Amino acid sequence: MNERRTLLVEIGTEELPPGLVTALSRFSPLPNLLEEENLLEDSDAHTRVFSTPRRIAVKVENVLTHQPRSTVEHKGPQVGKITADNPKVQGFARSCGVEVNALEIRDGRLFCRAETGGRALKDMLPALLSRMIAGLSLRRPMRWGANKQAFARPVHWLCALHGEEVIPCELFGVRAGRETHGHRHHCPQPLQVENADEYEKTLRNRGHVIVEGEEREAVIRGQLETEGVFVNPDSVEIGNLLNITAASTEWPKVIGAHFDRAFLLLPPEVITQTLENALGVFPKKDGDGRLLAEFAIVADIDSKAPDKIRRGYENIVRARLDDARFFYEQDRKISLEKRRDILQRTQFQEKLGTLADKAERLEKLAAALAPHCAADEKHVRRAAQLCKCDLTSDLVGEYPKLQGIMGGYYAEADGEDPAVAAAAREHYLPRELSNMPTTPEAAALAIADRADTLAGFWRIGLKPSGSRDPYGLRRFANGILLIIAHRGIDLSVCDLVHLATGGYGKLFDNYPDETWKDLCGYMLERLRDPGFIASAKACGRPAGSTATLSPQVVPGGPDCVDAVTNARPSPKRPHDFVRRFDAVASFTAGSRAADSLIEANKRIRNILKKTEDTNAEPDAALMTEDAERDLFRAAEACRKDFDQHLERRDYERAMELLAGLREPVDRFFDCVMVMTEDEKQRVNRLALLGSLRRMFLRIADFSLLNPGAEKGGKQ
Repeated sequence: MNERRTLLVEIGTEELPPGLVTALSRFSPLPNLLEEENLLEDSDAHTRVFSTPRRIAVKVENVLTHQPRSTVEHKGPQVGKITADNPKVQGFARSCGVEVNALEIRDGRLFCRAETGGRALKDMLPALLSRMIAGLSLRRPMRWGANKQAFARPVHWLCALHGEEVIPCELFGVRAGRETHGHRHHCPQPLQVENADEYEKTLRNRGHVIVEGEEREAVIRGQLETEGVFVNPDSVEIGNLLNITAASTEWPKVIGAHFDRAFLLLPPEVITQTLENALGVFPKKDGDGRLLAEFAIVADIDSKAPDKIRRGYENIVRARLDDARFFYEQDRKISLEKRRDILQRTQFQEKLGTLADKAERLEKLAAALAPHCAADEKHVRRAAQLCKCDLTSDLVGEYPKLQGIMGGYYAEADGEDPAVAAAAREHYLPRELSNMPTTPEAAALAIADRADTLAGFWRIGLKPSGSRDPYGLRRFANGILLIIAHRGIDLSVCDLVHLATGGYGKLFDNYPDETWKDLCGYMLERLRDPGFIASAKACGRPAGSTATLSPQVVPGGPDCVDAVTNARPSPKRPHDFVRRFDAVASFTAGSRAADSLIEANKRIRNILKKTEDTNAEPDAALMTEDAERDLFRAAEACRKDFDQHLERRDYERAMELLAGLREPVDRFFDCVMVMTEDEKQRVNRLALLGSLRRMFLRIADFSLLNPGAEKGGKQ
């Protein structure tokens, strides 16, 4: 009897790193493999993947005990008759896996009817598990003992159940059974899983293990809130720390702790970096977001003596904060101005000179960008001179994520202008979409810093290739585009690239002049990626909300991006690109006038494919039909105001004028034969349509849009 039961496979390992625990919890190839082998008839069968620091497991419902049987007919070569010594007959029989006497002949051709399937799951599972292991993404798999097969960590136990039945198999030299292991301290003895459906319950109730990662995260979040830690759902740092702690524990318990209030005199970012990143504990804040001298520990044990854990962590926190305070006080003894000399001895990149060379280039480039950003050139220059100096400080050496942030504090302590300090602090932004430069000077310096790095790395041949981007240059390019779009800076991508590449001067005399064009093309590709629009829309939103924003759910969607990209000339200013996108998306969202004009643009495009001269101007004297004269007059009447609106980049008003052409355009196509036999009239009518299409193309290529599309993308 071919039954359906739940299949459970658990691989018990030595301690897995948190990143791998999270990665392994997202996908398992096993359900797809079962479906390929016809052991899973229901492709929507419920599958759950579990991972903890000591195990990965997958549970698939409704898995068959045997493959269904079926009959398959194989067609072979043409032969006169079946003889055992005929090579064609012998070869066909071997290929079908049958004896010669199992073949038959019909109409001079060999046929073989064979039954397939019927193999048992227990016979197939060992090979399926090997294929599953091969299909997992493991960055640094390891081998141990005499095993030739590699895995993330050495394997200590294997549990394989189909319902209540143990599937006999072996993996990494370990034989499968129904035995699993609970929490290392709360349940050191092995556990027996009686049924695959009871796996989670068995480990939770008897083993003190929560196998579901999301559930562990929810448990930690709830305990933190009970302990008085506000878990900000929009904080990227807290979200990452929650994920790490959930992936590092099997039975999490939160314990509150304190540190000396004197440490609160340190910059708050120093304290949070020490607690969150260095020690993996959660800082506490009051209702106004100010740090308290308290923190919360997530222990992987329900200890009977939590005070011992608390005291241990408090000692470590005190030592680390003492170190941070020492570094901070030592750094304050040397001003940023004096640190400029140290930059001359600090290499930026082997072929691109020192940090002092970079600071000199930044000063010139940021000053050139200052007018575009409405920034004070004097403050921008000073910020460019100082912004890299904190890289030579001990505190940034200890906590690299504080670069820029500490530069702002040190600039304030040195008595620099607040605008200079803010620019030094924020010139590494955006780190996330919700974290953009807040001042014009910071924006100018942030753009200059990224553009200089891109230009230099492009020149020495270290640009991204395919999916490889070891230096994070895509992130640099995206950051530039987002800052320009977010702040509404009227700056062309190509002008920026030209300024940045020119800043290297004689350093690249032997390099081709086409480098800046290649980089400009790359930047424009990033600009025209639908993902850029989604990111630009997310700028300024809480960081947690960006996860749900994608090109497909942004009003207008990828079609709208293509339409704006194909405008003539194609926009090269990020802010202009976003404004056009917004205008086109708004105009085309369910408007009858827009639908009519989109259809008209499609018809015009298809008609103009038949002519080579699309730049000819129409002659009113050659027009014989009222409908074509009306369309010509309507287009000419709106042209002057249309040009003025485009000059001001008021695309909404410009498109309102285009919407007014709906009726004459519809009437033209209803009443006028464009491809008439009269050559002069045909050429003139094509010229009229060409002039109309050129007008539309100055905003976007509306022929690429779908009429009747609602907000949110394609239909």
